[in-house]
Amino acid sequence: MTGAPRIYRRDFGLAMALYAVAVIGAPTIIRHFGLERPLDVIVALLPVLPVLLALRAIITFSRSWDELQRRIASEAMLVSGLVVGMGSFAWGFIETLPGLPHLPAIWILPSILAIYGLARTVIARRYR
Repeated sequence: MTGAPRIYRRDFGLAMALYAVAVIGAPTIIRHFGLERPLDVIVALLPVLPVLLALRAIITFSRSWDELQRRIASEAMLVSGLVVGMGSFAWGFIETLPGLPHLPAIWILPSILAIYGLARTVIARRYR
């Protein structure tokens, strides 16, 4: 494998490895060292930095795509944003009812990415 896919896998893999370390390390540091505000907030946000690196790798890789790949990705992201946006909007009203659980905001980005993957698969089939 050469070119853009190789660079993408390397950069994205490194970002995910750093993310795994940060996601395990940040809470451990906060628990063991009893950090005070705002230092605990800064340490809690450490996993965001590798995710930004992953997003950079994705954007860089997407610049190597042809027009059809970009069209499919664009449509899939639109579908994903609308589905997750409307879902979280609707759930915001529903969770005000007694007895229903609060949905943590941390699930929004993974939901966007999961729906994007599904939508991209479905949309790409139209162009085969």
